[in-house]
Amino acid sequence: MQYNLGLAYFKEEAYTLAVEHLKSCIALDPAHRYAYNNLAFIYNMHQYYHETITVCRSAKLNLLRHAQKLKRERRGSQPPDGGAPSEGGAAAEEGGLSHNCHRHWAFALYKKGEVAEAVKKIKKAVQLEPEDPDNWIVWGLILRSVGSYKSALHKFEHALRLDPDNSTAKYEIELLHRIMDLDSQVTLEEVAGLKRLRPVYDADGLPRGMPTEKDYSQSWRSFPPELKQAQAHGTCEPACEQSCSIF
Repeated sequence: MQYNLGLAYFKEEAYTLAVEHLKSCIALDPAHRYAYNNLAFIYNMHQYYHETITVCRSAKLNLLRHAQKLKRERRGSQPPDGGAPSEGGAAAEEGGLSHNCHRHWAFALYKKGEVAEAVKKIKKAVQLEPEDPDNWIVWGLILRSVGSYKSALHKFEHALRLDPDNSTAKYEIELLHRIMDLDSQVTLEEVAGLKRLRPVYDADGLPRGMPTEKDYSQSWRSFPPELKQAQAHGTCEPACEQSCSIF
């Protein structure tokens, strides 16, 4: 009942009431994974990323406890009082937490700058549901944010193969081609200091080391005058990230 009310209020865009009823649903049934998923959905929509992470962590813990409880009941044993979940329930955890929840968790971590953890979560989402294009899109967004353009492009292209009409994937592919074209126009020979700002990426597409403030300062001194002038007058506009409504 509480879950259905939460969905009804969500469809009416009465988000405060939707959150209240979804929370009530979880209080009554801590193993209701769809309530966690939709609560994380709403929090991400409103950029409450800390709340998203808290909800997803709670979902992981409670769903694991529930799975272990069912396992003990099937064995006909009584659960220990106050016992914490053991590592033996890790397999149940992966089946309990939905791929959507992993994706919402990954997006919130990415928005808070915790990119390495975000990649771990989105990889889990893809592992659970490789046919969902939204999983690949979020993975691409994460990689684009750290300058791993080629890897990001592969993720967006994969999403487009899964959903040929996906407007977000089309937009991101076009954006990345523009970024990569502009990037290729400024060679390391022209701006020697840029060598310090080009990180080496690992197998996940993440930079192994980030440039320091000293690196940026030294690189700026080696910029051609025309680039410095354009930057000073605000004519070098950064690529704008399209608002994403895929939750």
